[in-house]
Amino acid sequence: LRDLAGGRVTVVAFTSPQCGPAVEDLPRLAAAAERLRRLGVGVVTVVEATGPSAEVAAFLAKGRHAGPVHFDRRHEASRALNQWGTPYYYVLDGDGRVRFEATSDADEAMARAEAVRAAEGG
Repeated sequence: LRDLAGGRVTVVAFTSPQCGPAVEDLPRLAAAAERLRRLGVGVVTVVEATGPSAEVAAFLAKGRHAGPVHFDRRHEASRALNQWGTPYYYVLDGDGRVRFEATSDADEAMARAEAVRAAEGG
């Protein structure tokens, strides 16, 4: 997790093209992620899929998602955060510690990230 955070507040967002609520929430994640990136907050998107595919590309395009996407092929990130559904968002501080555990609302996760950033003096 420390590597994911890279020394800055980071939102880890789990999403899936097979999950109706995740599909519905993706545009909010994309908009909030763009705003947070401008503030220096990292956003790591983890797609529950075995790797890049036409289905994943269409899912991300439909949600207007921009930015890097990671695939949790061995479910290591899911296990590390005890995550078993989508959409789920976690907020890490600059040291990679989980400050806010799972929420299924992108806007709430982004507000939490802004609070952690402010608390860290960002």
